[in-house]
Amino acid sequence: LVSRKDHAARRAAFQRQDVELAIAAALGRAPAAGKPPDPVEVTDAKTQRALETLYVQRNSEQALAELAAQVAKARGKPVEHVNAALALIGRGCPDREFYEALLKRLSDTAPVQDSALVELAAERARAVTAHLSAALAVAPGRAEARTAAAPGSAQVKVTLDASRAPAAD
Repeated sequence: LVSRKDHAARRAAFQRQDVELAIAAALGRAPAAGKPPDPVEVTDAKTQRALETLYVQRNSEQALAELAAQVAKARGKPVEHVNAALALIGRGCPDREFYEALLKRLSDTAPVQDSALVELAAERARAVTAHLSAALAVAPGRAEARTAAAPGSAQVKVTLDASRAPAAD
């Protein structure tokens, strides 16, 4: 059974990956097909600019200003933004806390297609079925992968009938 907590963790992983891929693309560092993107380094000047740009693209300039105000209020000191001219020579902003908050907000609000979660579940079901057939010699037809009855539901029931003899043809 897939718990709500596990479902939420998978969704969060897809959201982080969405942001990591968007940042990598903005930096011209898109990974090869099938490879994970590099982790986002919030102290890098170009990454800081890419984070701000992505946030504005997905939200607005006003939303970025509001987030900066929230971070400033929470910690009791103003937010520093990366200087565009200094970023060109690789000099980042020392305000790591703000860029970590920006990355977290981007990840928390990144869109995730339900189809991605359904495909992940289907891939896992196929892998389990293949393992049962190949490694454990479970007869074909006794273990099969099926899609969930209600896509997006928090739980999928898995059954394995290991005690019943296979049906005669």
